[in-house]
Amino acid sequence: PGTVIVLVNMFCLCWMGKCIFETSADEKLIVLKLFYMKIFVGYTCWYLMIPLAVIYAHVMPPWVRYRFVILIELMARLGILVYLSLELWPGKLPSRVAGAELTALRGGNVEVADNGAGIWDHLVTNGIED
Repeated sequence: PGTVIVLVNMFCLCWMGKCIFETSADEKLIVLKLFYMKIFVGYTCWYLMIPLAVIYAHVMPPWVRYRFVILIELMARLGILVYLSLELWPGKLPSRVAGAELTALRGGNVEVADNGAGIWDHLVTNGIED
């Protein structure tokens, strides 16, 4: 049963990677491509935790195996969750995308800095309010 779980996990990693690369290949905005790559890094770390924990469990002596595997896996998953939470923070991406789309529509450079404003604030301050 453990081998099946690791194999399913690796299948999910490959499928997630394929989907993210196909989606990012269709994007024109550099901001979104970078966003997809950051998410790919976070989820790759997430999916690689189970096989690394299995390998680590085979190396450790049996009397300390459970404690160390659980501790290392929980700490790694906490770190990955913090990373993904920071990358997926509400309002972070919409302001970047809105700024990049508006700049691209005006024929300018697509690289825009994130000023922390929401998408609505950005549209109103640039006079494109409907």
